[in-house]
This record gives sequence, structure tokens and C-alpha cells, in this order.
Amino acid sequence: MDLPQPAFDPDLKAILEEQKKPQSVYVEDLGTFVLNRQVGWYEAELSWLDGTVRLDFDNGTDEAMKAAQTTARDLLADAQSWDTRVRTFAARQLTQLANQWAQDGAEEGEEPQEITPEEFARRMELDAIQVDDQGGFTFWFEDGEMFWGHSIRVSGTLEGGPDD
Repeated sequence: MDLPQPAFDPDLKAILEEQKKPQSVYVEDLGTFVLNRQVGWYEAELSWLDGTVRLDFDNGTDEAMKAAQTTARDLLADAQSWDTRVRTFAARQLTQLANQWAQDGAEEGEEPQEITPEEFARRMELDAIQVDDQGGFTFWFEDGEMFWGHSIRVSGTLEGGPDD
């Protein structure tokens, strides 16, 4: 039996084509953000210290998006300090665990090299920063192979600093 041929409603097709068009917003001092419809946030590549980072904020009301953009500007205005604070927090929380993982993954008879908190902080590779309208942030790092490819996430607020 032959399968039925697909029928296209021209009005539905026009709606679909409109939804597939990229949606972007220009944010002064930050650049152009493009809506990622799969996750419902705007994202852009920005300069961060000596490299680039993806910056994300949720698609929401104009007021909420402007507040999230203010959070991003505040982080960028003091990027070096925030980068140090976030990395130091992660290193304090996770260096011991990283050393345990290294011990567990060591080949028999092999002595794993313990890392220091400073080495831990250096090995983290910043991937993305998410900001919200309440002054909150989440930094996402690649783990530098300390946790066999797992991500490291550090969250907090502008007011309280990193806390998770």
C-alpha cells in the first residue's frame, strides 16, 4: 500500500518558516545575542580576560532580560576578580575530590600526582556563564580531565559571591 503524500497547509508552513528565522537582540556594551529556541535563552560569545566565553540569559520579559543583562555587565566590569573568586571557590570545594578520583583511577603500582588548589583552579577551562534577573550567575567549566570529562558548575550571586 502506498503511503499518503504529505499535505502542507500554506498558512501553517508560513508560521513554521517564521519560527525558524533567527531571533536576535542587540545589548549595548555586550553585543548581539541570538535566541537558542531549544533551551529558551539568548546566547552570545563575549571576550572574557584572555579568551572568549558564551554568555546566556533566559528569554523572558523585557524587564527580566534587562536585569539579567545588568548582572552580566557587573560581572564583566570586574572579570578578573570574579574569575579568581569563582575558581578559588571551586578549588576549595573540589581539590580533595579530584585527588580521590586520581587515586581511584590510577593504574596498579602507579602513584598519582596530587594536585594543589592552585593547579586545580588553573586546569579549569571556562565554557559559559549564565546570568539571571536576580543578580545570580552560574559559571560552567570543562574539568581539565580531573573528573574524566565532567563539567564543573559554580553558582552564586553578585551580592553574596560564589556559594554552590
